[in-house]
Amino acid sequence: LGELQRDASANRLDGLETVREFVISSNGLPQDASMQRRLFAAACLCAADKNSRIAHKWLQFVHELVSQWGEGCVLAFPSLVPVCMKSLASNSSSVRKAAVQVLCTCAKVRDHDPEVIIRGVAEGLSSPDDKVRAEACAALVTVYSSARYKNAVAEAVVLQELVVPVVMERLRDRAPPVASTAAAALSAVRQRAPDAFHVI
Repeated sequence: LGELQRDASANRLDGLETVREFVISSNGLPQDASMQRRLFAAACLCAADKNSRIAHKWLQFVHELVSQWGEGCVLAFPSLVPVCMKSLASNSSSVRKAAVQVLCTCAKVRDHDPEVIIRGVAEGLSSPDDKVRAEACAALVTVYSSARYKNAVAEAVVLQELVVPVVMERLRDRAPPVASTAAAALSAVRQRAPDAFHVI
């Protein structure tokens, strides 16, 4: 893991297979907390690699980890979410899609408040990068729709107090692509939960 953090991009694909084999042979995440931290630190670093092929492969691996051992990954979420948000600026659609998949999977983890993930995505709507703001608008609605909520009331609160207000602000965005993406995102929300707009 230390080598992955030091090595150049060229070795990170081979390193991924080594790490995957280690996790499979261990039948899950390392039991040692220090080893878990090192695993996710390396994964986050490699997922942010400038080489889109490497970034995509590592994001897919992170998605696998969270899908299979979600509760064991929760402590890594504060590091994973910023990496995913940064990935929304990638020129690679595969990287952007993989990043959103990771965020959606994080928001589905049982016994973890999805609002933490959704707030992390919402912060992307304030990015100085037009592309990130536009991608974050779409991602926010996707993650909200995919999340596992404690109950219907919890979902309604997240929608009415967080998702709809921040996306509505982007309707006046200086960048036309952001404003149009925000409009499309709100349309998707309206179809899913039309009552949310009666409260705002």
